[in-house]
Amino acid sequence: MFVGNVFELLPPMQLRIDAAFIDANKREYVEYYNLLMPFMHSGSLILADNTLWDGHVVDPAYDRDAQTVAIRRFNDMVAADDRVEQLILPERDGLSVIRVKK
Repeated sequence: MFVGNVFELLPPMQLRIDAAFIDANKREYVEYYNLLMPFMHSGSLILADNTLWDGHVVDPAYDRDAQTVAIRRFNDMVAADDRVEQLILPERDGLSVIRVKK
């Protein structure tokens, strides 16, 4: 297990990652995902927390909230990524379970 800034720790490593958990700056979820994907293999899991964002992702009242917009962008990107299968567990703020198919 590694703890620290993933943008600094991960790039120089030669790793195959079995599972990763994203629960950080919501505005950077897309960047975390893109950073992780080259290290993932078939069957790897990415768990992303807060992907329903207290229901804000479906509430037009939050259309201008930067974190909500970022989570929507992340959800849309993952849904369109044919390298993965994903579901969002609607518990509390939502948890995305993303399985790499590649």
